Amino acid sequence: MRRRLVWTLFPTHLGLALVSLLAFGVFAGLAFRAAHLEQLRDDLEARAGMLAHRLAEGPAMPDSAAIQRLCQGLGEPAGVRLTVVLPSGRVAGDSMDEPEAMELHGERPEIRAALAGETGSAVRLSATLGQRMLYVAAPVRHDGAVAGAVRAAVPLAWIEAHLAAHWRRLLTGSLAAAGMAALLALAVARHVAAPVRRLDRFADRFARGELEARIDPEGPEEIARLGGALNRMAQELEARMSAVVAQRNETEAVLASMGEGVLVVGEDERIRDCNRAAGVLLALDPATARGRPIGEAVRNSALQALVARTLEEARPGECDLVFRTPQERFIQARGMPLKNADGRVAGTVVVLNDVTRLKRLESLRRDFVGNVSHELKTPITSLRAASETLLDEAPPDPADARRFLDIIHRHALRLEAIVEDLLQLSRIEHDTERSGVPMERVPLRRPLEAVVAACRTRAERRRVQIDLRIDGEPEGTVNEALIEQAVTNLVDNAIKFSPPGRAVRITASREATALRIAVEDEGPGIAPEHHARIFERFYCVDPGRSRRQGGTGLGLAIVKHIALAHGGSIRVESEPGRGSRFVLEIPSGEPAEE
Repeated sequence: MRRRLVWTLFPTHLGLALVSLLAFGVFAGLAFRAAHLEQLRDDLEARAGMLAHRLAEGPAMPDSAAIQRLCQGLGEPAGVRLTVVLPSGRVAGDSMDEPEAMELHGERPEIRAALAGETGSAVRLSATLGQRMLYVAAPVRHDGAVAGAVRAAVPLAWIEAHLAAHWRRLLTGSLAAAGMAALLALAVARHVAAPVRRLDRFADRFARGELEARIDPEGPEEIARLGGALNRMAQELEARMSAVVAQRNETEAVLASMGEGVLVVGEDERIRDCNRAAGVLLALDPATARGRPIGEAVRNSALQALVARTLEEARPGECDLVFRTPQERFIQARGMPLKNADGRVAGTVVVLNDVTRLKRLESLRRDFVGNVSHELKTPITSLRAASETLLDEAPPDPADARRFLDIIHRHALRLEAIVEDLLQLSRIEHDTERSGVPMERVPLRRPLEAVVAACRTRAERRRVQIDLRIDGEPEGTVNEALIEQAVTNLVDNAIKFSPPGRAVRITASREATALRIAVEDEGPGIAPEHHARIFERFYCVDPGRSRRQGGTGLGLAIVKHIALAHGGSIRVESEPGRGSRFVLEIPSGEPAEE
């Protein structure tokens, strides 16, 4: 486990302080001992010089008894051992022992130096007392010549006792100083580590994404410079992150607003991203699809093959996707390899276009061409056959000629009706796409009563009753002629398919901001599978019956386009055996009544 900075710095500072105190203590102890020895040596030298002066006062050296008395009188009160040695080395007096019992001292280094006329000193173990002693010897001069030597000595145990007391005081002071040094070292370590801890906290905030935080660059120059560098780094990162977030939001907004589906797949064939349009086209939830394998998220082998081929070959590809459920949909998919900076394929981008409407329009076009061809072929064939028969017979039988001319006339009328309905559809579509159909404010009763008047003769011929019911007096901004034609087509179909003795009901009302016109019959009804297609051109539920009734297959298609031209809609409510109800709803062109 890593240690904190303060506990890394503290032992170092404390160790330096303790080493300094130890070195100071040792130096101070040695200096104290040296100074004490020097002071004691000077004191002994003074005492030895004092005794040497006393011995040199008379005309001659005193006798041994007098010397002994002087040694004892000066040495014992001061606790100093005084010894007088003659030039022969014999001890003439000693303050702590009998001179006669003492051995010759002429070879002692301090005595030898004193007999040579100099002050000498030495430290050694005393054979007499059995302890280490400090010796200082001074010459005794009489008439200019060295007449002997005076030696002063004290035991070093006395010095060691003083030194021990000094060491105790020094140790006590050192321990106190060490405690102070420890506290000071801890304070210094904390003071040094505080800016680093502050930098660490701010760096942690930066790592969490709080790039707006800033460091107060205080402390030592290096720490302040580091804080400034972190501030600049945070500012730069904040600017770059803002740019990245803005770019990401812009990209997401673009992807979200695209009508095309966009699917991003990584090199591991897992979905990295997809927009809302792709989710709708592929029945995916973009939030849960990310990270899932493409084969698991989308059960379509063609899409999986396109992704694998694009990743493997690193070149664009495309394919058509067909989804059968919940309804048939056709999707065109184009795959583009996604490469990273070094040119390696890192994934693929699949763009999806819903071409279901185009496919259906293409199917409608084919059906329309086929239906028009079929609808035109029958009357054209009849016209050709009748005309060829008339041309081949010369002269033709009047009865046959009348019959064939009747056929030609009837089919010419049918062709005219088909062409007229086609032209009407084309005009409505053209006006709707260009400038819109002209409209004016009219009461709805007027075109509906015109429809009843126009269809009454046909209804009476089939013994069908027409009932018109108008709720109030609704008005609307409409094209009166087109509304009349649309309702006429609905009523005409209702009369065709209603059994004799039944009724066709026309109801009109205003609902909120829309006008609603319903045409209801009591005919055979329409099966639900035909409801979505009966408004297509030339689509007939029962082609044989419709052709017998003289229909062109364009009536309901015209009604649908008239409704669209008014911004409205048309729908059918019907079941087999229970009649049919067609409901036309168009905007009234004014706000709803309170």
